Amino acid sequence: MTIDPSTLPPTHGPGDPRGVLCFREPLPEPLQVAEDSTAAADHDRVHALGVRFQRPATLTERRLLEALGWTDAEGNPPGPETMTSVRWLSVGVRRREWPTLYPPIPTTEPTTPSESEPTP
Repeated sequence: MTIDPSTLPPTHGPGDPRGVLCFREPLPEPLQVAEDSTAAADHDRVHALGVRFQRPATLTERRLLEALGWTDAEGNPPGPETMTSVRWLSVGVRRREWPTLYPPIPTTEPTTPSESEPTP
């Protein structure tokens, strides 16, 4: 299943302590249900593993990261070997990171003079 990035709500941005998969609005239902399930499972893991642990990235995490443009060092989308680093910053704040993935490189679109500006 490929996720069309245009169907995703905007993210909170790189400064959010919860990480890159933090959206300003709920995700489409099947994705939101999967993310909620993962959050609950991560909460349960705290008792056995502590406030910092790694686990395999879920399929939903991998698809969301792919839709946002994250890749591995070779430019491949996240795969089954992708690991999620989970860290609980407080009782209710979970941060997820993907140490082997890289964010998309922003592209700058060439600017064209507006119609109101005279061209030389």
